[in-house]
Amino acid sequence: MIDSRSVRTTEVGGPRGYDGGKKISGRKRQVLVDTQSNLLKAKVHPADVHDRRGAELLLEGLAAQFPRIALLWADTAYQGLKALLALTLGWALTITRRQMYGRGKLDLLRARLVAPAPSA
Repeated sequence: MIDSRSVRTTEVGGPRGYDGGKKISGRKRQVLVDTQSNLLKAKVHPADVHDRRGAELLLEGLAAQFPRIALLWADTAYQGLKALLALTLGWALTITRRQMYGRGKLDLLRARLVAPAPSA
């Protein structure tokens, strides 16, 4: 799963930018985690870098580090990466929409994955 977060920074040190969507001046963290929320890779850059470009920076060299990756999840900010990932790395990108994570829906999905199959 790929995601980003913009955070405010102090005046001292490091590159800064302005994220107009979140109205934050500072840095943006791009992270890649596995399905158990273990951090695989992180990248920090100025907040004015768009999520898609930040993801490209994050994914550089990733195929060599993690050759078994075949599927990534991301929100709609990463929609433009679908074709790039499919053509260059052969990976599938699933875009999640906000309503997928409505109250109770994710719990229902987890219950289906964990619950034993009904016996005949």
